[in-house]
Amino acid sequence: MKSKRNRYRFSKKKRKKRKKSKKKGGVSTSMHKYMKKKPVEKYSLKYASEASQANREVVLAAVKKNGLELSYPSEALKKDPEVVLAAVKQNGEALRFASEALQADKVFVLKAVKQNVKALLFASEALKKDTEVVLEAVKQNGEALKFTDFKNDKVFVLDTVTQNGEALQFASEALKADREVVLEAVTNKGLAAVTNKGLALQFASEALKADSEVVLAAVKNSSCRNDSSLYKIVKLYLENGNSLNDILAYCNELKKDKEVVLAAVKQNGEALQFASEALKADREVVLAAAKQNRDALDYATDALKKDTEIINRLSQSNTEA
Repeated sequence: MKSKRNRYRFSKKKRKKRKKSKKKGGVSTSMHKYMKKKPVEKYSLKYASEASQANREVVLAAVKKNGLELSYPSEALKKDPEVVLAAVKQNGEALRFASEALQADKVFVLKAVKQNVKALLFASEALKKDTEVVLEAVKQNGEALKFTDFKNDKVFVLDTVTQNGEALQFASEALKADREVVLEAVTNKGLAAVTNKGLALQFASEALKADSEVVLAAVKNSSCRNDSSLYKIVKLYLENGNSLNDILAYCNELKKDKEVVLAAVKQNGEALQFASEALKADREVVLAAAKQNRDALDYATDALKKDTEIINRLSQSNTEA
C-alpha cells in the first residue's frame, strides 16, 4: 500500500501538470488536441466551458466541421463575420444563429449565399426581398426562387432563368406557360450546361413542350450531344405528337441513333431522309418508315429499294389494310 505521504506527492505532481497544460484564455492544450482528434459528432461546443465557447480558435475549428455549432458560442463570436461565414459555408442554416446585424448586412449576406444558398432562408426579411441578393442565390441554385416572393414577377424570373434555366421549375404556373420566359430558360444555362437535375424544358407548360420553336431552341442549346438530356427533349416532343424532322435535320448525332430515328419514322416516314447513311441501309428502319409512308422508300439505299422482303411485307400490309 502507498503511504499517505506518497499519495500526497503523486496528487501534487498531477495538479502541477494540469496547471502547465493551461493556455491563455482558460482553454487547455488537451482541449485543442481533443478538438483535432475527435470527430465532430463526439464533441460539441454545447458541453464546452464558457471559456472554450468564447475562444475564437476553438469555435472556428468547431463550426468548420459542423456549421450548426454556431448556436453555442458567445454572442461576440456570433457577430464575427469570419466565424459566421465559416459556419455558413459548412451549413447554410447556420445563419439563423448569427447576430441580427449580420443577418441584415447586405454585403455579408451576399457572401453567405455564394457559400451556401440556404443562407437566404435566414437573412433579414428586407434582404429576402432584395433583388440583388435573391438573384445571387438563384445563380448558385435555381431552387432559391422557391423561397422568395418573386415567383410570379416576370421581369425578375426572366433575369433568373438567364442565370439558371432550371429556376423555371420554381416559377409560377403562369410563367411556365409564358413563351418568352421559357425560351429564355431553354436557351441559357438550364440546357446549355445540361446538369443532373434535368432540363428547363421539362418544367414548361404542356403547350410549350409541344412548341416547335421552343423545342428546337432547346435542342440547339444542348449542343446536340446524344446523351440522356437530349433524349429527354426528344421524348417530350414525341409525346406531344410532333414530327422529329426539324430536330433530325439539325442534329447529326441523333441521325445515327437507331432508337430515335425509328421513333421518328414511325410517326412520319419521310423523316428517313434525315437519317444517317447507315440507318438508310437498315432494313428495320426502312421498313418502319415505308409502312408509315410508302414514299419514304425513296430515301433508302438502292439495295433496300429493291429488297424483295421489304417489297413483299409492304404489299402484305397494303392487302391487310
